Amino acid sequence: MENLKMIISIHTAMDLIVAVFLMIGFGFYALIVSVLCSVAFLHHVRAAPPSPSVLISSWR
Repeated sequence: MENLKMIISIHTAMDLIVAVFLMIGFGFYALIVSVLCSVAFLHHVRAAPPSPSVLISSWR
């Protein structure tokens, strides 16, 4: 019975280690993605014409 408890505790420890690695990996991925999206957004905002006349429809 003690052997089973030891296997369960080792399995739990391995699961926790994998979960921590996944959390760190996904956090790093989210950081990189948010920086890249912010850079792309700022790049396109700066490339847009400064005049608000492009928002006005010419069908009037």
